[in-house]
Amino acid sequence: MMQKFIGLAAKHKIWTAAIVIAVLFGGYYLYSSLTAVPVQTKYVLATVKKGNLVSTVSGSGQVAVSDSVDLIPKTSGNIIYVGVADGQDVSAGQLVAEIDPTDAQKAVNDAQTSLETAKLQLDKITAPVDPLVLLQAKNALAQAQESLVSNQNTLVSTYASAYTDISNAYIALPSVMSGLNNVLYSMTINKSQANVDAYTNLINNLPSASQFNQEAVNGYQTALAVYAQALADFKNSNVNSSTSTIESLLGETNNTLKSISVANSNIKNLLDLVSNTLQQANLKAPSQLSIDEASMQSYISTVNNQLSTILDVQNSIQGDKDSIVSAQRSISEQTLSLADTEAGSDSLTIRAAQITVQQQQDALATAQQNLAYCYIRAPFAGIISKVDVQKGDSASTGTVVATLITKQQIVQISLNEIDAAKVQVGQKATITFDAISGLSLTGTVSEVETVGTVSQGVVTYTINIALDSQDGRVKPGMSVTTNIITDTKTDVLLVPGSAVKTAGGVSYVEVPDSSEVSSLSDAEKAAGVALKIAPTQQQVETGSSNDTYVEITNGLKEGDVVVSKTSTASSQKTTTTTNRSAGSSLRIPGVGGGF
Repeated sequence: MMQKFIGLAAKHKIWTAAIVIAVLFGGYYLYSSLTAVPVQTKYVLATVKKGNLVSTVSGSGQVAVSDSVDLIPKTSGNIIYVGVADGQDVSAGQLVAEIDPTDAQKAVNDAQTSLETAKLQLDKITAPVDPLVLLQAKNALAQAQESLVSNQNTLVSTYASAYTDISNAYIALPSVMSGLNNVLYSMTINKSQANVDAYTNLINNLPSASQFNQEAVNGYQTALAVYAQALADFKNSNVNSSTSTIESLLGETNNTLKSISVANSNIKNLLDLVSNTLQQANLKAPSQLSIDEASMQSYISTVNNQLSTILDVQNSIQGDKDSIVSAQRSISEQTLSLADTEAGSDSLTIRAAQITVQQQQDALATAQQNLAYCYIRAPFAGIISKVDVQKGDSASTGTVVATLITKQQIVQISLNEIDAAKVQVGQKATITFDAISGLSLTGTVSEVETVGTVSQGVVTYTINIALDSQDGRVKPGMSVTTNIITDTKTDVLLVPGSAVKTAGGVSYVEVPDSSEVSSLSDAEKAAGVALKIAPTQQQVETGSSNDTYVEITNGLKEGDVVVSKTSTASSQKTTTTTNRSAGSSLRIPGVGGGF
């Protein structure tokens, strides 16, 4: 029988090969179906919870100083004394260097001589007119005319300088106004109310507490309205605006600074009342109180400095105008004096001689001022960062004698245009230092550069961050890493960012059937579970987000469970083997038939 089968196969080789292949494939398919490992989907689940969402922007940069000034003499000469060294602390008014005062002292002596000469001339005016007296009268008129031109040119320069001073005020004031708003309306003491009310509640047993509260709020609101109008008027002007516009801006800026000064005083009065009351009652003050008190001191100093500058420039303009009027009067007087001299001595000539005496007295005052310029002093307390001269050097009005920096330090970082758009003045930041392990300081954004820097098609903006406290280990130029808090939301619904998906502009999450997950622990949800019922899509509305979480504003509630991610894994199909009596066949559960 077998020989016949072999013979038949040899005659029909093609059909035999086809049958063999079919049998092999059939056997492989049957084996694969019996031993296949099905794919199982597991769902990692997360519970919708309420929490705080903090969004930050990170950047790196260096430590800098908030202000520095080059000490440049207002006169020329040889340096005969240098009284400071690099890194030395100096106080306001301290003598830094001295220029040889010999020439300046000589000028003082000469001015004294000229004054004495004018007085002698006054004594001689009753004498008959001679050619010398007539020439002196003509020269006096020419000098008065030159003085008028000089004073007119000075007034033009003062107006230009005034606009710069006004601009500086509106550069400095935004951080002050933002800071006052933070002191009053931040919720750092009590999350349910503004700080101004939280402070008042601490001393609500005082009859005056409500009054101080109202004065602080009203003072700030008044200052804010005045500041807003003044800032709008300033933005509508430019350096080429008319002198009347600049004078109007000066007056408006003066009033604005005074209003802010009143607001500063009212807020500081409230903080001082809270501090003193708590101290007398032996009660612990909130840590925010000392921070706000330090901030207020800074704002008061800034406003006072700006107010002093505006007052000075107003006085300078008025002084220049007075000088022009004085020069015009002098021209008139010298004109009459010349006429009187030509006509002979009289009362008007005597008056002209008296005016000359006054002019020489003014010249003496100027010479004495120039003598004072020989002594170069520190304009404010700070640190000498660098001494550029030594005894024996020659100095001029362009020579830098030394560089003085303030002790207040800031951090400067660069951000790309996307991150910079999220940063605003007044936002808080944390700063770490590459060179000082373990040191972390806090700061506040004080300035955001309005015009970026373009390099190879990339736009970056410089951000200035004022340090809230100083540390002696921190030096200018040190490298830093900062995290600026751009947004903080408390008690909001949060889900992992991976749980939110978007299709066709609509956001949604996948929600499992509650019957399958209600009894699961958080650990089981995080490990991933297999679901019998496929999750459904739930449309949601989202708010803020960070690298980890997304805020849900609509579509879910606290305690809901969502799918944060899915994973697939193979699970070995269990095969059960049943031993039967002799002659029975081997069966595989789920597969019909036996063999």
